Amino acid sequence: FQAVVLETIVPLLSQSSEAIARHTGSRAELLRGFFVEWWERFGATKLAGISKLVIAEAGNFPELATFFHREVVEPSVRLLRQV
Repeated sequence: FQAVVLETIVPLLSQSSEAIARHTGSRAELLRGFFVEWWERFGATKLAGISKLVIAEAGNFPELATFFHREVVEPSVRLLRQV
């Protein structure tokens, strides 16, 4: 599970951070682009199932929920703050 997250989702977050840093348009364009890209690269793909799995199994595997929060949720919040 951790390897899948580190090899698939974490790189998407890094790429998003780089795209935010390079953005030269308005903040509204940046925010819209952020969510469109998120949906296309994560929300509308099989990767979205990972979040659902974490939520469903957090009680049984709290260490995985903690890992997911640290590696995915917290960086995602930081990205939104950048925007």
